[in-house]
Amino acid sequence: MPFALSTRHRCRSVGFTLVELLVVMAIIGVLVGLLLPAVQAAREAAFRTQCKNNLRNLGLAMQNYHDKQRVLPFGYVCGVEYCNDGGCSPDDTCTTEGSPSNHHWSGWSMLLPELDRRTLYEDMNFDHDRLSLANETAITMGMSVFVCPSQMSQTRTNEYDFVDNDPTAWQRLGTNAASSYRLSMSGAPDINSTDDVFYTNGMFYRNSRETLGGLATSDGTTTTILAGEVSRDPCDSNSAGPYGCSHRDKGFLSVQRTFRTDRQLNRETDTYSVPGQTAQSSYDYWSSNHGGVVNFIMGDASVKAISDSVDGRVMEALATKRGGESISDDDF
Repeated sequence: MPFALSTRHRCRSVGFTLVELLVVMAIIGVLVGLLLPAVQAAREAAFRTQCKNNLRNLGLAMQNYHDKQRVLPFGYVCGVEYCNDGGCSPDDTCTTEGSPSNHHWSGWSMLLPELDRRTLYEDMNFDHDRLSLANETAITMGMSVFVCPSQMSQTRTNEYDFVDNDPTAWQRLGTNAASSYRLSMSGAPDINSTDDVFYTNGMFYRNSRETLGGLATSDGTTTTILAGEVSRDPCDSNSAGPYGCSHRDKGFLSVQRTFRTDRQLNRETDTYSVPGQTAQSSYDYWSSNHGGVVNFIMGDASVKAISDSVDGRVMEALATKRGGESISDDDF
């Protein structure tokens, strides 16, 4: 029997070598690095558009409310005298901020029927404080129209931390900072005020009843701010933070604290001054996550994106309702 030599066949394994794997990973990393900024830019552009749509809807709601009630909603209310189908009338006898009737409902709550949320509006008991048990369910209902998508990453720290929505007011001024948008309350406080109503140079203040007709014959609807963005760290101790966080007592924007700065948009805590004015602390400021601009509702319900490099005196003119300033669109 002839002798047969056995032949062994070496099979080559199929797969990547370590070098090949590293090269592929490097290529993928480069592609991700190139694509990620474009994806983020596209996402932010969509967020900015949605934010402007939110403000446009709020502006139209203000106009519809004004058409029915003949006045804009109050900035915040010390006490409610009565409510009807379209809104509540402030109690002008409520002159003490710390009184039991100090309900502190924000003007935003009056717009709910105009935002197709009449059921939520009717669930709110305006005869009680907004934080009473009678309103516990209603005030924690979320509404996306009150929050900018760029601020969606914020989370609640407790049940009264209104990241999704804030129909109530906080302390003396404004609305809780967990909502992305604020009514424009502005003006230097008058320490000699006899009715305890401060900051009345803007369109909104305590128990305010301003009209668009009066604005049209004074500073003009296209050059007066009704509301704007305040989007910051919800627990920023230099801002009016939500419940559960540190907050400033005043909790909102005013000419004294905000509009007398030469660069007050997206500005961190600082002191500032405008020629002829006393330096003030910029604790509260309009701000956004949009990179260089902040969106605002104007008196004609239009929405304008204003650069954070705008001159502070221009912002002061935009914030006041009867300042007598003459400004154009080119100024901001």
